[in-house]
Amino acid sequence: CYGNLMVDLRATSAKLVERSKRILVETTGVSYNDAGRLLKHARGEVKTAIAMQLLGIDYAAARRILKQADGRLADALKQS
Repeated sequence: CYGNLMVDLRATSAKLVERSKRILVETTGVSYNDAGRLLKHARGEVKTAIAMQLLGIDYAAARRILKQADGRLADALKQS
């Protein structure tokens, strides 16, 4: 979880894609359209997409930072 949101999810269905976009809009402040592009670049991984946007990094760097933080988004954001 990140705040009160479940961010450890993969957008694997139309319903989850829509939910993921809403989470990205809420957590990062991007537009709904930008959330869709961000989610695509993050390979459908919401947590990774948030790290990419908030830290201004690419997919590989976001995955590396999340791994170092044992998958905890809040800790990953603090490390950078």
